[in-house]
Amino acid sequence: MASLAFNFFRSSRPAPVQPPELVAADASALRDMSMEIPRKWRLLDGLTAELGQIAGVQTVAGRPEQQFFPIAAELAGGQLRDAIAAELTDLIDLLEPAVEIFSQAPRLSQGDLNMVHNLLEQVTAVRMRMLASIPTVEA
Repeated sequence: MASLAFNFFRSSRPAPVQPPELVAADASALRDMSMEIPRKWRLLDGLTAELGQIAGVQTVAGRPEQQFFPIAAELAGGQLRDAIAAELTDLIDLLEPAVEIFSQAPRLSQGDLNMVHNLLEQVTAVRMRMLASIPTVEA
């Protein structure tokens, strides 16, 4: 009888929690990513924003396809991924010295402002071309 009373007041054990199921292909693909393109994409965003501030121009906020582009480019793999990584490196190499030079100038001439605007237009065009290069996935 005492054992009955003891079991009656005993707290029940919680059901074991099942870990979420992972898709092996997706997990391994993410694990193998170098994250080089997302890092470069963020750096390019920062340089573009800084150039926009120097020129007094509002840079356009990233659209959803631009926000997911770095991961899509990493997952594309092969020659496309390498070409995008190289393109991003070239853009960063172009913008870093420009940002440094223009940010140190006490005042920009109209020619300097035109150059900054041209750089921003060039970066926008290259980014749009890179966005178009990623194949879309049908759901």
